[in-house]
Amino acid sequence: MNTEARTVGGRIELVHSIGQGGCATVWLGRHRDTGALVAVKQLAAGTEQAERFRREAEISAQLTHRNLVRVFDYFVETDGSAALVMEHLRGETLENAVERRGALPVSAAVACIVAVLRGLEHAHERGVIHRDLKPSNVFLAVEPDGYVVPKVLDFGVAKNVDERAILLTQHGHIVGTPAYMSPEQVRGEHVGAASDLFAVGAMLYELLTGELAFRAPSAQAAMMAILQREIERHPLVPEALWPVLERALKKDPAERHASATALREALEEGVGYTEQDGVAALQALEPVVAELPELPPRVPSSPSFAPPSLSPSATDVSGPVTAGLTV
Repeated sequence: MNTEARTVGGRIELVHSIGQGGCATVWLGRHRDTGALVAVKQLAAGTEQAERFRREAEISAQLTHRNLVRVFDYFVETDGSAALVMEHLRGETLENAVERRGALPVSAAVACIVAVLRGLEHAHERGVIHRDLKPSNVFLAVEPDGYVVPKVLDFGVAKNVDERAILLTQHGHIVGTPAYMSPEQVRGEHVGAASDLFAVGAMLYELLTGELAFRAPSAQAAMMAILQREIERHPLVPEALWPVLERALKKDPAERHASATALREALEEGVGYTEQDGVAALQALEPVVAELPELPPRVPSSPSFAPPSLSPSATDVSGPVTAGLTV
C-alpha cells in the first residue's frame, strides 16, 4: 500500500486506525469523491492469511442480510496488500456489552441471539458455515434512527458445506475459538450448520449468566470440557429456556435443532418473543458509541468522478459480508 497517500483502491482514504490484531488493521476510511465513511480491513502483503482474506471477500459476496455486515469492495494493491471495504458501524461488540454490564436481561439476550440466528439462516441456506461465532464477532450497531441491530462479523474462517478440504490453514490445525467450538470441531471432524448452532448455544448461556458455558483454565482444558462435560442449568437461565439451550449444546450434532430457523422459533416460543419487545430490549442495552475523530479536509481523486462499479472484477469484489470490524 502507498503509506504516504494512505489510500486503497485509489479512492478510499485511510483516515484513522480503529483496531488491530494479528496481521490485519481496521481503519476508518473515507471515499475521496463522495465523502462516504467506511470501515477498511487491511492485510499486509506476504502474510499467511492472504488466501483466507481473499476467501472472506468471496464468501461474503454471497450474503446479503440486515444481520450481516456489508462489504462493498475488495482491493489487491500492486504491492500485494489487500483490503476489504465495509460499512462503517457505530456501537460496540456483544463481548464489550457483556463485559460492561454482566449478564444481560433475558429479553435482550434472546433478542441478540434471534438476530444472529436470522443472519445464520441466510448464510446456511447458501451453504456457508461461519465456524467462529462468539460475542466478539457480533456487533451491536446503533443506526442513525437509534435502532440497535446485531450484526454477525468475520466470516474469515467460514466454509462452504460442499467443500471437502478442511481449511485454509496448515494441515491438521483446528480453526475457531475454543470456548465456543462444537465437539465435532474440537475433534477436527466435518462441521455443518449444527456446529454453528452449538456456538450460538454457548453464546446464549454466556449472555444469560455472564459466564462461559465451558469455563476452564486453558484452551486445551476448555476443549476437553466441551467433549466431556455435560452442561447444567444455571440459576439465571429461565426454566422455560433450559430445554432449548440444553438441546443446542448437545454433544451429538444430530440431537441439536434441525436448523437455525428451528432454534430461533424454539427460543421465540420459550419467552413469548415479539419484534416489538426485541427492539425495546436491544435499545435498552444502550451500546457505547465512540465519537468520530476529526477528519482532515477531503481531496477528491479526480475532477470528473464516476461512481465505482458494484460488480466484481479481478481486484474488486462487491457484496455483503460479516467480517469487517474484527481483526
